[in-house]
Formats: sequence, structure tokens, C-alpha cells
Amino acid sequence: MKPWKIILYLLIFCPFVIFISGYMIFRYWDNCNLKVLDSFSLQEGDLVFRRGKSIESLAVVLAEKNSSFSHIGLIVMERGIPFVIHAEPGENSAQTGLVRKEPLRSFLDPRKASHFAIFRSYLDRKSLTRVAAQARTFYIQQCRFDNSYDLFTDQNLYCTELVLKAYRQGDQNINILLRRLDEVNILLARRKILMPGAFITSRLFYKIYTQ
Repeated sequence: MKPWKIILYLLIFCPFVIFISGYMIFRYWDNCNLKVLDSFSLQEGDLVFRRGKSIESLAVVLAEKNSSFSHIGLIVMERGIPFVIHAEPGENSAQTGLVRKEPLRSFLDPRKASHFAIFRSYLDRKSLTRVAAQARTFYIQQCRFDNSYDLFTDQNLYCTELVLKAYRQGDQNINILLRRLDEVNILLARRKILMPGAFITSRLFYKIYTQ
């Protein structure tokens, strides 16, 4: 084989091999340890972050400037059991996901999450009740995932948008996060998106656990 062909093959296949190797490490290196969930109490309005294991999660982590998490949900309590209300895409491009409510342990299932963190708001219980009520409304209304990542419509929501708009019912100061949008490439277009790290680095919340 001619040297220039060898070089061409290397230029084509090396980046692909590096990407696949990096993704395999990202997907299989760690798993969430859910036993620790029994060691502290959760309350409505708590934020739960996770690092997913999908290629989409890897893309978010690579684009994220302020954290290593790819997804966020909002905790609501039902008969003392924590559930997570969150918005995520459908399982394939032909589907549009609906806002979901699922048990915290399902949300953090080690098969789909490698790391997680819990953050808490400084708001009082009355305000957090309004926050949780709005999250439940988004779920009851079966809002769809916002593939356009448009913060100015409420019918469709993406994960951080849902949390932002639920928290508006408790404190309008949450709108300060709109100053911290990140520019991200979505379907060959540049869009300004609210990333999970904006909540983590905000003074409106504090960490109660991370792994």
C-alpha cells in the first residue's frame, strides 16, 4: 500500500476509534450507587442531576462548561416517596418524548446513569409547594420535549426549561439564570440553551450530595 493511502486511512479512522473508545469509557466506567439515598431526606423542589450514558449525554457533557452532568429533574414527594418530574427526548428521532414522572431510583438507574447530585433551594416550604405544583401541571398537561430548545414557549419544554419555569412560581429571581445561556450547535444551528451547570453554580441552590 502506498504511504499516502496509509496516511489517509489513519486520518479517517483514528478520530473514529478515539471517539468510540472515549464513549465506551464514558458509558461503562462508573455506575450510580443508590444505597446512599437512604442516608438523607429529600424534599419537594430538590433538584437532581445525573450524568447519562447515551451519546446524547456525552454531547451535553462535552458542551457543558460548568458541570459534568447531562440532565436535570425536579423532585416531588408522594406518600413519602421521591419522584422526579423531568423532560427528555423520545428514544428515537421518530418519537417526541413527554414530560415524565418516575421514581428517583428509576431516574438514577445505574444502567442509564453513572453519577448524580442533589441540590436544594433556599426557598421556604410554601414557595416550594408552588414550584412542585407547577412541575406536576407540566406533567399532567403532557407537555412534549422541546426539540427546538425555545425558552419562550411553554407547550414544549426541555429539561432545564421545565425546572426554570417551575421555579418561577416560587421566586422570580430564578430568571437571573437567563443571563447564563450557552451557545450550542443543535442540528447545524447555533442556539442559546440553559445548561444544567447554570443551576449548580447559582447562589439560589446549594449542594446536599454528589457522587
